[in-house]
Amino acid sequence: MKQLKGISLSQLDFTPEHLGDLLYQEGPVLAHFVNMDNPAKHYLYRWTDMDDTSNRWLVIKLSEKQLFEYLSRQTSLLQLVQSASFVYFLDLDGDLQAKQISLTAVADIPVDYLPGSNSYFEEKQFESYAAELRNRLKYKIPFDLALQKALGELLKEYGKVEAAV
Repeated sequence: MKQLKGISLSQLDFTPEHLGDLLYQEGPVLAHFVNMDNPAKHYLYRWTDMDDTSNRWLVIKLSEKQLFEYLSRQTSLLQLVQSASFVYFLDLDGDLQAKQISLTAVADIPVDYLPGSNSYFEEKQFESYAAELRNRLKYKIPFDLALQKALGELLKEYGKVEAAV
């Protein structure tokens, strides 16, 4: 496996919970996780490399909106990676125990580990979980955005009332 630049970590700063595999070819290639302590924090694990003792995963943190944009072909996996400040690399042994965890700046990701320029979601190549996730997010995101807008307007009005008193 390639030598990584970055900061070595003793553990991840989130508790991963595997929700499903988006792409599976003789094993998971792209998997969806959330933070068990905060399920609104999403992570994609992309298999990137292996050696005799472990598999290396590139881990990227995403918002629900970014995840939906990927699953609806509005952005590619490469664009998601490039828009991040950093990624994790996680080397897991055969028992899924972390052997090495690195926090790596996007600029320091080895070129071989980056998704291709045409790394868009292709429903027919992906697991049914991916389409189900996209459909759930399709209804959740507009509701969340409308709720945020209404809350912002309410807070703006509250500020006007406070200023008048």
